[in-house]
Amino acid sequence: MKTINYILKLMGFLNVSDFLGKYHPLFGGVFASSLTFGIITGFIETHSGISILLWIFFAAGTLFDLLVGLYTNLIYLKLKFESDRFFRGIFKPFVMFVVIFLTNTFKRGLENSHIKPELLEDLAVYMTATIHYSFVITIGVFILLSIAENMAKMDIRAAVTLTKILNMKIKKLEKFNDENDIDNAA
Repeated sequence: MKTINYILKLMGFLNVSDFLGKYHPLFGGVFASSLTFGIITGFIETHSGISILLWIFFAAGTLFDLLVGLYTNLIYLKLKFESDRFFRGIFKPFVMFVVIFLTNTFKRGLENSHIKPELLEDLAVYMTATIHYSFVITIGVFILLSIAENMAKMDIRAAVTLTKILNMKIKKLEKFNDENDIDNAA
């Protein structure tokens, strides 16, 4: 502590309390909160492979989707509450988030393995990273599509248009996949 006080005195401060200012009594609590947040954030980012801001977007989007769905069905359309549909709205994102953790865990395991030749290891890591980030993008699109579908039920023009466009694109993809399945079977 003497060394720290000596350095602080060289810099023009009386002691640690003077350095921290009038908020020095809060330092312990703020430091503990920051450390806890940093540990949790580091764990989530390390084991999921995506940033905490993207997780916040996913969580806020899922919550917003649930609230818009409840408002649309219960208040706007005056339907009765259906617990199975509500819990589907919670369970589906949960499963998708678990898939994000699993694909990232698989990718990290491949990165730490020592597969020979190295080209094969790189190819495996690249493929799992592609699958991982494909799920991340898919979840984001699903959340936005679900919000748009709920808003389309309220006849919000932009949401109706977006839902129609996305449904047309999905039908084109399904038709393309069906044609490829038939060609591959022949």
